Amino acid sequence: MEALIGVKLYRLGDLSNDDRGRLAGLLTGRRRAAAGEALVEEGSRPTFSTLLISGFVGRISTLADGGRQITAIRVPLDFIDLHGFLLKTMDHSLVAL
Repeated sequence: MEALIGVKLYRLGDLSNDDRGRLAGLLTGRRRAAAGEALVEEGSRPTFSTLLISGFVGRISTLADGGRQITAIRVPLDFIDLHGFLLKTMDHSLVAL
């Protein structure tokens, strides 16, 4: 996993091996999710961020009529919910696809 993270980070900028190692060391816990399972619920207040290792995650917004709309798709090695720290309360869900 650390190698995958290093490849993605290398594309974003010039990081030393020490920096890559420190960032990889910040990752804790792993979780598997089945398709359709919410990783983050609309209305929740996340206290951590999630790095997607494999699979796809959809950002799902609830419409006024109760329907749901996918407004973004996250791919492996994306931090899927960094913006949640700015929102304080999530205005959408993140669901495993």
